[in-house]
Amino acid sequence: MNDIVKICKVHGDLTVDKVYIAKSVRKCRDCLLKTQKEWREKNRGHCAIWRSRNKEKYDLHKIKGALIKKKRREDNPENARLKYKKYRDTNRDKILEREKIYAKHSVDSLSDSYVKQAIVKKTSLKYKDIPQDLIDLKRTHLKIIRLIKQK
Repeated sequence: MNDIVKICKVHGDLTVDKVYIAKSVRKCRDCLLKTQKEWREKNRGHCAIWRSRNKEKYDLHKIKGALIKKKRREDNPENARLKYKKYRDTNRDKILEREKIYAKHSVDSLSDSYVKQAIVKKTSLKYKDIPQDLIDLKRTHLKIIRLIKQK
């Protein structure tokens, strides 16, 4: 399994575990991703123009990519779990910041989840037991309280 598969111009001999699977590319995965990223940054305007002209094709491409990603996660749940764990460990601050922004937005916009949380906090109800009418009434109640506090 340690047979040399390709020869990268930068890193030299490559084994199977270090090769990007493509027939004509003579680069390792790291080199290929680096050159793709450099090209995207250099041609950022070109990419935006192409996306605006080919919106349907771009949207279809995004959907197909999401489906492929979903299938890969379903086929290899353990690998996906390890990948997400590694991401959470390396980007803990970024995730906390994003969650803080989302929580602030939920409070400001009085989202259903925030209103349900406000109802559940003071009762013995469960989330699934709360009807939409009660959520709407509580949202109105919270809006009135906020208006009173502003004046």
